[in-house]
Parts: sequence; structure tokens; C-alpha cells
Amino acid sequence: LNLTRSLSSNRTFNYQQPFYFLLGYNLKLNNTLTLIPSVLFKKVNKTPLQADFNLFLDVLEKVKIGASYRTGESVYGILQVKLNSQFLVGYSYDYSLTSFKQYHNGSHEVSVRYIFEYKTNTVDVKSFE
Repeated sequence: LNLTRSLSSNRTFNYQQPFYFLLGYNLKLNNTLTLIPSVLFKKVNKTPLQADFNLFLDVLEKVKIGASYRTGESVYGILQVKLNSQFLVGYSYDYSLTSFKQYHNGSHEVSVRYIFEYKTNTVDVKSFE
């Protein structure tokens, strides 16, 4: 997919469709710990294939601690805490491996996730008919 749109008389925007492939596995170590390795491949036309190698340790399905490596670009650490069945907060620190690192000391990211479609275990009254 190649979309070219004129932004003004002298600038254009050329959109290239990225393609993704994700592979991962949940390896239950015991009742408390789950190891979650995964890899994400990304390909955009005329650019090299990029891969993210990720490894998380999930503790009681409440806390995730992980690290990731993006080929030739960066490494980062991640911490996520599940506050309840609808809220999750996270923090990550990204450190560049490219020549760009001379201009910054990494980046920080804070994320908040809220799940709107929260489901409860209730009995459907219609099932008693």
C-alpha cells in the first residue's frame, strides 16, 4: 500500500504500509511465575527488517518485569503493575544504541491502560426460564 498525499505545494507525505509478525509463548514456571518470551518482526518497504526480542517475568499476574532489544536501535526495561482487573500502569526506560545516543540519555515512558469492557461473573436471568 502506497499512499501519497500533497500537504502543500512543495511538500508531500508518502505513507508506506508496515507489516508485522508477532510470536510469543507463556511458560508457566510455577503457580507464581510465568516467563513470557516473544519476538516482533516489522517490515516497511525499502527498509531493513526490524526485530524486537522481548522477555518478561510475570509475578502472580499482577506485576511484569521485562527487557527488550530492538535490532541495531535500542534496549529498554519495562515494569507493569496491574492495579485491578481494569487498570494497569507501566513504566519503561529506552536507551538508544545508535549515534543518536550522544544527544540524549535515554527516554522515559509512563503508560496507563483502562479496560472499558469489564465483565463480571453474573448469572443471566433469562437462563432460568
